[in-house]
Amino acid sequence: MTTVPRYRRASVEDPMFAKLLCAKIDVRRISETILSELQVTQIPAGFSSDSNLRRVECKKVKCSWYKPSRTTWLNFGNEEIAKRVFNKFNSNSYRILDQTAHCNQPTRSGGLRNPYAWTLMLTDLSIAVTENDIRSAIRAPHDSPRNIELGKPTYNVDGELASATVMSFLSRVGPIEWSQANTELEGKRAKAIARFYEEADAREAVASLHNVPLPFGKNMKLSAQLISTAKFKVATTIFSAVQTRIRTASQGWTRNHLSFKVYPCAFGFQYRVLKIEGPVAKDVAAAKETMDEILDGIIVMSHNEPCWSPSLSHNGIMLQKLKKIQRDYGVVIIRNRRKVELRLYGSPEKCVGVELAIADMVSIESSTDHIINLNPEDFQWVCNSGFPLRIVRKRELNSETETTTEKEDCVECWTQAENPNFTRCGHVYCIDCFEGLCTAAGSGEKDFSISCVGDKGQCQVVFSLEELQENVSSKAFEDILEASFASHVQRHPQTFRYCPKPGCDMIYRTSSTMKLNTCAKCFTMTCTSCHAGHEGKTCAEYKDEISGGYEALRKLKMELGIKDCPKCTTPLEKTEGCNHMMCRGCRAHLCWVCMEVFAESGPCYDHMTTKHGGIGLEHLNHI
Repeated sequence: MTTVPRYRRASVEDPMFAKLLCAKIDVRRISETILSELQVTQIPAGFSSDSNLRRVECKKVKCSWYKPSRTTWLNFGNEEIAKRVFNKFNSNSYRILDQTAHCNQPTRSGGLRNPYAWTLMLTDLSIAVTENDIRSAIRAPHDSPRNIELGKPTYNVDGELASATVMSFLSRVGPIEWSQANTELEGKRAKAIARFYEEADAREAVASLHNVPLPFGKNMKLSAQLISTAKFKVATTIFSAVQTRIRTASQGWTRNHLSFKVYPCAFGFQYRVLKIEGPVAKDVAAAKETMDEILDGIIVMSHNEPCWSPSLSHNGIMLQKLKKIQRDYGVVIIRNRRKVELRLYGSPEKCVGVELAIADMVSIESSTDHIINLNPEDFQWVCNSGFPLRIVRKRELNSETETTTEKEDCVECWTQAENPNFTRCGHVYCIDCFEGLCTAAGSGEKDFSISCVGDKGQCQVVFSLEELQENVSSKAFEDILEASFASHVQRHPQTFRYCPKPGCDMIYRTSSTMKLNTCAKCFTMTCTSCHAGHEGKTCAEYKDEISGGYEALRKLKMELGIKDCPKCTTPLEKTEGCNHMMCRGCRAHLCWVCMEVFAESGPCYDHMTTKHGGIGLEHLNHI
């Protein structure tokens, strides 16, 4: 009978608590039978697909190692043929299995009677290469070698098992969201990529696994590299309008060893996903700033102010004229009624002409509407007053009309609701008015909430999270969650902090112990305990350094002749004897003159004699 595993999910607020809980359960599984089959994995809360706009992360680790290879020797009867074949391999005229083969200079390999007097050595060949493959690559009959000798493979583990070994190293560090390995790609190195749930685990994997010896190859080491990623989700129409600018910018990113890819969004053809990746976080951050600037578009300005007309708030003649300008110039114009602004997407040259055309259109537009813009305080005064209210709607003229109209009118703008939203408390909003009400909600000392303004501001029913999600777009819902969280952060400074870089609004969770956090927006690294940037140092070391203690200690060490072990940083002092020292901390053997590290004393003495002319006791020869 097969037992079907059962799963349960528990949510906690603090990720550090979740990690500690998982560690403790793993320890108890060994000693307690009742927990022996229990497996606990920490999985951070995921984001919906709509929340991946302009996402930046440092959770991906790229590993590589040499594929198994072999050396092959080609023997020729004379030097002329050997040199000719050598030149053809180096010029890529001869390729083995359609891949470049590295060929060493021809060498004389025997005496005058040796029929195979000259030898070429081909290195790093695939273990799949056979003698027939080599003879097929040397196409000219007069270049054919007299003898071919295939060397042994550097190791005999197949690619699948090697990849599994590397993946097991990575999985020991922390939970992995996804991974992939490929040993069949062209090149000398096999590659594997893993994306961790936590950035801290990705950094730990790189720190602990880079240059670690691999068990399946002699002197084989693993290369591990942290990859920074910036991801953008953009409307297909906007991408089409600015892709020329993006392609131009991407040429500079390629020179900085950054990769740039564009692919369709998995959740609809209306969007494209753009991804920038690279090993240097600062280069990715700089590329992201460039991309942000392109995707933000250009705000249409007139007389140093955003160009706007009240008529653009409605789907009338002005909107039709705006769409005609968009078609005539081949650009994209985005209308934001909440922010009362227009944004342009296209080449800078076209955008200049569009700005002038829109400014002319707005300046000559004569509207019969007379609109008074009110701030929230004035609006509430209007709602609760008699005379101003009669001017706005003149509802006192016909009580029957008032009853009928109020059921159809938006309680926010007091006009007939456009694409109406009906709330659970029985009021009606335009879809844009409702989103504007939600996203404009401020934060204060009390818990964040969004209340209905129906019944002339007297309703005050607080909308639930489910109702908000039902009645607003995904982007507006993100803005609401962000504003709610900002309110929570302001009221809980002991738990959350803002990134210390000026102008950056990203947030990180504080901790009682040292943990380095990389800002997802600007890549600034900050300690979550002391809130300073001190990569490679503990909090105490950093505080000591900025207070002057570190410099004073360094000067004192120089005066006393104290040096730190290069391997474990244990302070060492030489009082007498030769220049061979052994660290009492890590037991490494050291040359006191240049501080080079050795595993044994013998090589250290050889080094001192060869490099420094003695072991440091030469002055005793004159006694």
